[in-house]
Amino acid sequence: MAERKWLSVPQAAAQLGVSVPRIRQLLATGELAYEQVGRHVLVDEASVRRRAADAPAPGRPAGPRLAWAVLRAFGSDLTTGVRQVSDRQLRHRLSRVLLEPRTGEQWVQLLRRRAEPRRYWAHPGLIADLLADPAVSPGRARAAALHGLDVSPGDDAVGYVSAAELSALERRYSLEPDPHGQVELRMYRPEDASAVLEPGRPVPLAVAALDMAESDDARMRALGRHWLERAGSKLTEARR
Repeated sequence: MAERKWLSVPQAAAQLGVSVPRIRQLLATGELAYEQVGRHVLVDEASVRRRAADAPAPGRPAGPRLAWAVLRAFGSDLTTGVRQVSDRQLRHRLSRVLLEPRTGEQWVQLLRRRAEPRRYWAHPGLIADLLADPAVSPGRARAAALHGLDVSPGDDAVGYVSAAELSALERRYSLEPDPHGQVELRMYRPEDASAVLEPGRPVPLAVAALDMAESDDARMRALGRHWLERAGSKLTEARR
């Protein structure tokens, strides 16, 4: 068996690019292994290496589970948002992701795989009913306006629907797949997003801002990316 190697707390902080207090937090929560030798804390080097490798590479999008965990952290007390993730590996990856400062564009790239977009033509008289359906969580400008952002929903028609409900919704509103249709439904897996989305209620502000950041409308896109960058900076600073 290979001999374990140890780092001092400052050495571990340098390897991960974080502060010494942040390393002490990771030790306290069990996210880094260590041993106490007298008055000295020795950090297991292998656990530091694993943590450094946990986050997606720069520019690589996160999978849906991690993307929704990040969006949950955006909308909660940071420490609580991380600790409420029950899967230890996912919690470690989330904690690592939140250490990296990102621009609005980089947040968009990281989180773009959260749901699968589907575009439809719908009868104009049914769109309001569709977005008010108990299976749908209205997104983008409609949700952002309800959360107080300075944006007009207009005829914006974006909603999130669980994979289990999509087929029934297509039949109920006679939705026809159309790449130029007026309605965009974003299909998600309930096991990934259930802690963030509540069917029948608008998506949280973080999700609405992310939707806006992906928009073709320049003003909406700029507003969404500015919100993501500002909120992401607060998350990053809180984790350091």
